[in-house]
Parts: sequence; structure tokens; C-alpha cells
Amino acid sequence: MGALLPELQANAAECLGNLSHQNPTNQATIARTGAIGPLCTLLREGSDEQVKTRAAGALWALTIDNKPNKDTVTKMGGVEPLVSLIVGGATDASLEQAIQALACLCFKHSENRENIAKLIVTRMANRSQLTQQAGGAERVLWAVSKMCKGQATIQAAIAKAGGVPPLIVWLSGGGGDASPEAQAAAATALLSMVAGNEMLQSLIAQSNGIPPLVQLLGDGGN
Repeated sequence: MGALLPELQANAAECLGNLSHQNPTNQATIARTGAIGPLCTLLREGSDEQVKTRAAGALWALTIDNKPNKDTVTKMGGVEPLVSLIVGGATDASLEQAIQALACLCFKHSENRENIAKLIVTRMANRSQLTQQAGGAERVLWAVSKMCKGQATIQAAIAKAGGVPPLIVWLSGGGGDASPEAQAAAATALLSMVAGNEMLQSLIAQSNGIPPLVQLLGDGGN
């Protein structure tokens, strides 16, 4: 039984997610049965990445257009482990599920949005930690890109939390620590932030974000 436990947990979480998806009645029923707390616990303490990935997916489905469930996830401590899964995960699936869950928690919820932006910017600015985690920089930068694309409120929250300077540092090479993949992800994140946002366009220009972009044009031709 012990050897099967992670698989059982992963399957149960995925089933709850499927039951919740675009189904407000099931969202409410599942929340009332107390499922959100154990899902948050699995995110923090799950024995393998598949369990954490499925838990993140279930929380995403449970919080779509559901403010009470968003509040419960926050109360149960589910936000920080989602950010940790972005940085510390090893699969595309875990990255995607964590991004979607965090974006959903941000949507029409200013308190969550500001808190999540601060957590992401703190991780993005910690270059030494990100370079110790294989692919960590690329993952958090891609998360910023995906969460900001077409979302003016998230763009503003990331900027307010101080996200522009560390983005430009990664774009510039991260003090020598950035891989080409991290630089590409930083460029994509900046693109997501400036598209259609004149305020951020000005901020990035004022923060010397243009020279490293021009430098990349030359590097790309080598």
C-alpha cells in the first residue's frame, strides 16, 4: 500500500480537478468536504513531483471564478508551495499547472495578486538560488512571461513588486550566471509586460532595458 500511495494521491487529486473544472456546484461541494487543505499539504509535502503537479491542477480547477475557494487556498498556505513548484520543479507539466493555478488565484483578487507578485519577484531576484537549481531561472522567467501576457493587472503587480530590475539583470546575462535560455525567457517576459502597456514601456526604457535587448540582436547573429 505504501508504495502505491503517491499514485493513489495523484489520481485522487486529478479526479477532484476534473470534477471541479468549470463546475461551480462541484467546486463548492469539494471545498465543503475539506479537500483544499489536504491538496495544499500535498503541494508542500508530496513525495514526488507528479503528486504536487496533480494537486496544483486540482487547486487551479477549484479556484476558477471562485473567490471563496481562492481565499481558502490562501488561508491553507497553498500559494508559496505553488511558487516553489515553479522554481524547483523538473517537468513542463508541473510548471504549467503551477502557473495556471497562480494566475487563477490572481484573477480578480488584488490581495492574492500582490502577494504572489512579491513572492515571484523575490525568487527572480535571488540569482544565487536560481543558478543552484537546474532550470530554475528559466522556469520562473517563463512563469512571469505567461502570467503577464495580456494581463495588465498582473503586469502592474509584478512591476510594483520591483520585478523590472531583476528581469533586466537576467536579460543582461545575470551577472554572468544566466544561460542563453534564461536570457531568452527574460526577453519573452519583458515582451509580455510591455505589449500594450505604455507605462511599463517607459519604465523599462528608464531602467536601461533597451541596451541589453540591442546586445542580444548582435549576439543572435553570431
